[in-house]
Amino acid sequence: MQDMHDGVAGQLTALVYLANDANIGRTQIVEAVRAGLVDMRLVLDSLSQHDGDLALALGAFRGRIEPLLRASNIQLVWDVDFKLDLQGFSPEAMLGVLRILQEALSNAVKHARASCIEVHAARRDGVFLFAVVDDGVGFAPSTRVLNHYGLSGMASRARKLGTRLTVDSAPACGTMVVLEIAAPQGAGE
Repeated sequence: MQDMHDGVAGQLTALVYLANDANIGRTQIVEAVRAGLVDMRLVLDSLSQHDGDLALALGAFRGRIEPLLRASNIQLVWDVDFKLDLQGFSPEAMLGVLRILQEALSNAVKHARASCIEVHAARRDGVFLFAVVDDGVGFAPSTRVLNHYGLSGMASRARKLGTRLTVDSAPACGTMVVLEIAAPQGAGE
């Protein structure tokens, strides 16, 4: 429920303000509506459709982000092994992983001026690793806490999930966001 409040409800409120602002163009409103729809589907996917199978939720997520990246002239490299057993995740864990990936992708599109974004998923020693890597402009790590609310939001979400999040970046070197989450009890290798 908190994600419905923070995500979808917040975006709808912002849309009302955008629609009432005479200085805002139609294109900005359409982009905001699209982002809201992607966000709403993300929440719905994690809560019902995929029965704890993060692989299915990731597939649906890819289907939604790929056209948006293509429209922004950004190549997507999707390196998620379809044989990876991603079953047994709680709806909260699924939503957390998807939200962190969504924010990492959003940051790459909005701030990095990337031409290519890679999404990777792997399993090592009972831990799933999810990475979003871009070839954009990067940033100085010393500025990230002060000016990057999306990064602090990802870190907060990762802490709530009991996972580890690392962000590696440098000016002119792109950015890599890695989320490590323990495999659910009973998930196969």
